[in-house]
Amino acid sequence: MKAAEVIMMGRNRNRHALDQARRMHAVPMMSEWGATDNLRALEIDAEVADQHLMGWTHWAYKYWNDPTTADGYEMMPDEFWVWSDVERRTIDIALDGRRSRYSVDEVAEAVLTPLRSPVGDEENDVRILKPEGFIWKDGAIGTSERLRVELPEMNFDVSGRHTVYAEFDYAVV
Repeated sequence: MKAAEVIMMGRNRNRHALDQARRMHAVPMMSEWGATDNLRALEIDAEVADQHLMGWTHWAYKYWNDPTTADGYEMMPDEFWVWSDVERRTIDIALDGRRSRYSVDEVAEAVLTPLRSPVGDEENDVRILKPEGFIWKDGAIGTSERLRVELPEMNFDVSGRHTVYAEFDYAVV
């Protein structure tokens, strides 16, 4: 594919994404680059995104020995990286409905528990159904036994408040 074709394809993709974001009242963000080792194609994609004021980020979750999925910064050119204070952390997660939990090292923790009846202490099966919901349609309501984040930039503890456990159900229309 020639550079001009890649540029035109990128422009069309960005226009479509920006139009879709406008219709959904969402903030557009490009995060999927596709697996490629063609650095010129990546440069074009980034340039076209910048021309359209489309936010973008690069991330990786596996190593397939190409710049778009590699988790080492040495494979991407310096201009692709914005350094921050983010550190790698271990995430432990257990999905079990209203008994789900996660922790991120000593930085964050959430422990969900089912709602309990104030009379008799049995579990209450409370749900919110949103047939036209944007992110979820059927949410199981619970309580946060613990829900905290402790970072220099952000620090809060909202333990004891309501939680919603739901399957992520998002479709582009």
